[in-house]
Amino acid sequence: MESKCRIIGNGFIAQSFKNFLNTYNIIIFASGVSNSSNLDNSEFEKEIRKLKDIKNNSQDSKLIYFSSCSIEDGSRNKKPYQIHKKKMETIINQSFENYLIFRLPEIVGNNKNPYTLFNFLVNKIKNKQKILTSSKCYRNLIDIDDVKSIIKFILEKNINRQVINVANLKMQKVIDIVKIMSKILNYDFIIEENERFDNEDFIINVDTIAKINKHLKINFDENYINLLLKKYINNV
Repeated sequence: MESKCRIIGNGFIAQSFKNFLNTYNIIIFASGVSNSSNLDNSEFEKEIRKLKDIKNNSQDSKLIYFSSCSIEDGSRNKKPYQIHKKKMETIINQSFENYLIFRLPEIVGNNKNPYTLFNFLVNKIKNKQKILTSSKCYRNLIDIDDVKSIIKFILEKNINRQVINVANLKMQKVIDIVKIMSKILNYDFIIEENERFDNEDFIINVDTIAKINKHLKINFDENYINLLLKKYINNV
């Protein structure tokens, strides 16, 4: 059967969804800015142009776009990357009849991108470099394999025109993540407290995922992060 699933992009997310749900008439737009610290407006404009090109050539395909849970984080949502993601969501809502926007947290997988939180922290620990964070700094880590399972479930329900947070049911302190990584790697770590990283009030609405997980039964228990870090840490 001829594939109906078209993937735009060549990076980690795009490769992860390669040959994904070929029987569905969808366009997976995974060709966006991959570095959340990016300040180059031309890169944001390039993504907007690609989106408009998809609109002109999409026919009746459903657009799948990956946004970021961080646009709801008060400590980050005034930064260019988060502002851009919110703008992209607005453009999609106004321009497309068929779409799903999946807001993602920090994704962990076989990814060589040095700007992901996972790879950034592993490299800092291995190189004995100082990590600036706070005891009130939280992030949300989820396995790319679990993201794919959740998105597949949602697509099979034929849901349309929604923004959905695809995230771990539990937030984690960055300091706790570093401690687990350090133990697995058998490296010491260096933490410097900086209150500008505080985001204790950041809450990701995971009600939809909690309902879905009654069917998928992903084990988001206290050991999830430990198993997740062990699964990928040697691939950095």
